[in-house]
Amino acid sequence: MKYVGPILFMTAAAAADAGCVDPRGDYDAFGDRLVDAGATVVDGPIQSTLPDVTGDWYMGVRPDLPEDRIMQLRVTFTFTPVTTNTGTLAFDGYALDLTTLAPIGDAFVDTGAAIGSDGRGDLDLVGMLPAAANPVSGSNAAVNAVLHAELRAEDFVCGTVSGQAGALPLAGTTWAAARITSDTLPALVWSCDQQPAP
Repeated sequence: MKYVGPILFMTAAAAADAGCVDPRGDYDAFGDRLVDAGATVVDGPIQSTLPDVTGDWYMGVRPDLPEDRIMQLRVTFTFTPVTTNTGTLAFDGYALDLTTLAPIGDAFVDTGAAIGSDGRGDLDLVGMLPAAANPVSGSNAAVNAVLHAELRAEDFVCGTVSGQAGALPLAGTTWAAARITSDTLPALVWSCDQQPAP
């Protein structure tokens, strides 16, 4: 009988060891099973609700004068979605010779203007308008202006202009652009009022 006590003690200790809970180990194991809710997975490109105007365009710019004196450009727009209803719009464009419609001079460039959910944004139009492309004075004109753009449709963009071209203030100037889809230029447009019917 004198050996019963130690035997019972050893049995109880073994049982206690077998049933002991390891809180730290359980916590670590639980942490390994957690999913990082902060991770963002992009399934594909953003599907924008704004018109994709990326491509080549024929643009007309009409100063607010008694008669039509329309500056013509060939431009490339690049639209990049940022969210489903915002993006950026970059462009580079060349003024066209009024007689031959050949691109001349240095490019007008804006590397990326913000476009809001209303499809509007402001593009810088800064550079030199060559004399052969100037329908107003027929001389070189330093242009420091802003194109206020509206993305109306995938084949029509338009807006107004503010700023200066040489001595000519551009307040009241309008512009529009039609997408180029072939070797032949589309009809020249220069106002939002000329948007084709859907």
